[in-house]
Amino acid sequence: MAAHTVHLHRELPKPPGGATKTMFTVRDRNGAYTTTTVHGQRASSTCSYLSAASALAAKLHPRGGWKLLLVASEQGQQVFELELLQ
Repeated sequence: MAAHTVHLHRELPKPPGGATKTMFTVRDRNGAYTTTTVHGQRASSTCSYLSAASALAAKLHPRGGWKLLLVASEQGQQVFELELLQ
């Protein structure tokens, strides 16, 4: 049976207060955790899903002011929500 892969990257509507949210996927490829491409950037890590997600967040928003939320987890991939705080 073929594996089903979902590549998720989408901008969410801005909530009250002006925060911006983006969802993206981190996949495990033989011990290398790789993010989907978001605004031309992607990141990877050999440590964990969260390390790769944090690296992407830091590339997209180098000044900080963001938070990550794990939205979903399936075998071999995790979906994160990146919120830019104001």
